[in-house]
Amino acid sequence: MLEYINGVECWHSLQDETTSALYLKYAIQNHLLFTGGSDCHQRPVIMGTVSVPQIVAEQLNTYFKE
Repeated sequence: MLEYINGVECWHSLQDETTSALYLKYAIQNHLLFTGGSDCHQRPVIMGTVSVPQIVAEQLNTYFKE
């Protein structure tokens, strides 16, 4: 299955810190990109309410430079 995905959304507005930590651990263990954010797939719309660590941008920058 992992051959079909490049990353995991670890930070999302509907997740608590424990869930985010578990997703991040899974992504790291499986050498996947880790991302985060809020979007409009739910009601009420709660865009822009998630803090995503700077390391997300750094690892994406490294990934796309390769």
